[in-house]
Amino acid sequence: MHKTILNRFSNFELLRIFAMFLIVLHHLIVHSKIFQIDNILNINIFNRFAIAYISYSGKVGVILFVLIMGYFLVDKTFKLEKILKLYLQMLFYSIFIYFVWILINPLK
Repeated sequence: MHKTILNRFSNFELLRIFAMFLIVLHHLIVHSKIFQIDNILNINIFNRFAIAYISYSGKVGVILFVLIMGYFLVDKTFKLEKILKLYLQMLFYSIFIYFVWILINPLK
């Protein structure tokens, strides 16, 4: 299961893209003001079923994404430097996004 730059697993890449698409749709449904409970009651039953299906399919997308990552990471060695690097990147972007949010939407 060694993966080189020239040897790509296109079927897994396509499945990962599909999982990301399901996750994005899930976030659209869950966090959108259009699909809140007040507006959903005015929608017909078929569209309510479609909204519920898309919302649950996001959870399937997360599971798929984790399974694909686990498949490719099963024979890798653990390196603390990689975790530290990932944590520092996450911390940097979290602080950056926070300050951008404060600049765009200041407290009144």
